[in-house]
Order: sequence, then structure tokens, then C-alpha cells
Amino acid sequence: MKRCRWINLMAGALLLMVFGIQPTQGQENLLETYIREGLESNLALQQKEADYRKSLLALDQARSYFYPALRLQARYTRAEGGRIIDFPLGDLLNPVYNTLNLLTGSDLFPQIDNQSFRFYREKEHETKLQLTQPIVRPEIAYRYRISQSLSRVARADVETFRRQLVADIKTAYYGYRKALGMKALLEETRRLLEENLRVNRKLLENHKVNIDAVYRSEAELAELEQKEAEAEKEKQMAAAYFNFLLNREPGTPIETDALPAVFPVLTLEESTTRAVEAREEMEMLDHTVTASGLAVKMHRGNAFPTVTAVVDYGFQGEEYRFTQDDDFVLASLVLSWNLFSGFRNRSEIKQALVEKEKWEARRQEAEREISLEAEQAWYDLEAARKSVEAARKQKTSAAEVFRQVDRRYREEAATQIEWMEARHRLTTAAENVVQAEFDLAVSYARYERATAAYVFDMQ
Repeated sequence: MKRCRWINLMAGALLLMVFGIQPTQGQENLLETYIREGLESNLALQQKEADYRKSLLALDQARSYFYPALRLQARYTRAEGGRIIDFPLGDLLNPVYNTLNLLTGSDLFPQIDNQSFRFYREKEHETKLQLTQPIVRPEIAYRYRISQSLSRVARADVETFRRQLVADIKTAYYGYRKALGMKALLEETRRLLEENLRVNRKLLENHKVNIDAVYRSEAELAELEQKEAEAEKEKQMAAAYFNFLLNREPGTPIETDALPAVFPVLTLEESTTRAVEAREEMEMLDHTVTASGLAVKMHRGNAFPTVTAVVDYGFQGEEYRFTQDDDFVLASLVLSWNLFSGFRNRSEIKQALVEKEKWEARRQEAEREISLEAEQAWYDLEAARKSVEAARKQKTSAAEVFRQVDRRYREEAATQIEWMEARHRLTTAAENVVQAEFDLAVSYARYERATAAYVFDMQ
């Protein structure tokens, strides 16, 4: 009777353990909280967002070239030597003066000498404000549009990383949940095996069983210790990675919540179509192709002239004086046309065309890659669903076998080896269910990533 009570207790505990460790159904409120925390604090995401902010600043810089530029320029010069310019003032005017003196009979017009002066003044200053306004310069407009496209690429890159981060957080969370489930299963198994070992030792003392029964119990307990060590390692590593993704201190406790009740899935065709249309990687490549096309147009535009308006207002003289007698104003329209530069511009156009062709090919390749990735994720998810169904059926069958063997064992119609084998199969089946159910959750997280199915909160 005492043996039967122990068997009933152990069998009941085992069945409760096997059927009790089921992921409860409910909303993923806690997981969504963790996802929001990760999106706010992840360091790698912050670096991506910094790159995006930098691209916005580059866009502001490109926009600034549309506006006029105002510069203050000041120059003070001291010179010695240089060319001497002779001006034949006497040779030009003296004959005229002689004629006038003869006509008037006077000396009113004296003779003057030829003049000479240095080309460089001994000292000189020029202080001016220069206003420059591009009027016709296509390069500025193209560079601005290129910066716009590159800014959109950076933004799409942030969104791509955000989506990947959500998938990583979900995968790490489910991995931690699975490790907890396995550890709980092994803890229940340990209690049963320890009780089994204690009873067998007692039965050995009373000469009810042979020593090999004790050895078998000890061997199973030693095997369990190996599994427990592996499960503890998996739990600690999963927790460390999860806290790393959320930028939390190592060892921060992780609360757990229910698994989702259902995993909504589109058809295979809908999944691949949505992936190509909604994935941020395609948006990145679209904007990159646009930017490369604009670069081609920009280089082609360099073959045309540019027109710039320049206005100078300032002061000149040998002394620093800022009066109306010293100021000046210059207004200019400057046309610049690069007529020949050693075929450099033609080479730049060809390089830009090659770059555009490269990104167009990369976009076509990415479209096929994303479609293939979505298809593989869809089939992986379907396989995971079927694995869960098969594991649950296997567990149900193993539980029924254990009940039958347990009944016969209590009636002393089955050996201890048969009973332990049935228990081992049931425990293994329970482990397979835990593994399959959380693998299904991970497969759905990857499916969400592949098809861009996860919907971010409005910000």
C-alpha cells in the first residue's frame, strides 16, 4: 500500500507537470511594453537615429546654397618695387601750351615734365562687403534633391533597424520563456527522480528490489543534472541578451506574460506581395536609385554655363578713411562656362551611370531576396504549426501510455524499467511541446519581420 501511494503521488505529479506547463493565452501587453522600452533605449538604434539627424543637417546645408552669401573682406597692402609706368604728359601738352603762349603773347601756360609712377602703391587698403547670389546654377538644385533622397534613405534605414529590433526582442523574450519552461520541467522531474531514488533505496534495504534499480535511479538523476546545467546556461544567456537589447543592466529581472492566443497569417501570395511593398529595405533602394539618377543629371548639367550676381560695396585708399570720397560700389553678372576640362565631366557622367545601373540591379535583387525570405518565413511558420500539433499529439499518446504502464506497475504487472521508460517518454514529449510552442512564437516573429506585418505605435 505504501508503494502504491508513492506511485500514485509521483504519477499524479508527473501528469500535472506535463499538462500544467502550458503557455496561457492572452494579450502580449508585457511584451509590447518591453518592445517600446527597447525602441526608446537601444544603443544601436540611437546610432541609426543619429545618422538620420545628420542627414537632415546635410539637407539644411544643401538648402543654404539657394540663398545669397554675404562676406566681409578686408585687405591692407604694403608694396616696394615693381614696375614703373612712364606717362608722357609733357610731350603731350607742351606743344599745345607753346601754341597758346604764342597766340596770347604771354607765359600763362608753363612747360610741364613727363610723369612716372609705380604700378603698386606703397600702401593701400580695401574693405568691402560682397554679396553673391547664384542665379543659374543647376548643380545646387540637384545636390539639394540628392540630399533629400539620401535623408529618406537614412530614415528608411532607421525604420529597417526598428523592425529588426522588434523581431530580436521577441526572439530573445521567447527564448527566455522557453528556457524557463524547460527549467521548470526539469525541476519537477528532479523531485520525482529524487523520490524514486529514495524509495528504491528503501526497497533495497527491505530486499524488495535489486541494487540495479538504485543504480538506474542514480544514473537518471545524473543525466538530469547535465540537462539542468544546460538549461540554466540557456536561461542566463537568453536573459543577458534580452537585457542587452533593452539597454538594461545585466541581471535585471524579466517579467513574463502570456503567449499570444493566435498568430494571424496571410496567404503565401499575400505574404510575398506585402513584403515587397511594405519592407523598408525596398524604400531605401528606391530613394538610392533616385539619388543616383539625380547625380547623372547633375553631372550632365555641368556642361552648361552658370550665372552669378555679385555686388561689392566698400572703401579703398591709401589711408583708412570711411567717407563718401573713399567708398565704391560694383555690381556684376558673372557668367562661367567650362568649355573643356580634359573630358573630366564626361568621365563623371559615365561613373554616375554605372552607379545608377548598379543600384537598379541591387533593387531587383533585393525584391527577389525579400520575396524569397517571406516565402521561407511562411513555410517555416507552417512547419512550426504542424510541429506543435504533432508534439501535442505525441504528448497525449505518451501520457496515455504512461497511465497504462503506471496502472500495470501498481498491479505489479510491469517492471520498474518499463515504468521509467514510459515516464521518460512522457517527459521528453512534454519537453518537445515546450520547444515546439516557443519555436512557433519565434517563427511568427520572423514572419512578422519578413513581411513587415508588425504595426508600430503612432508617434
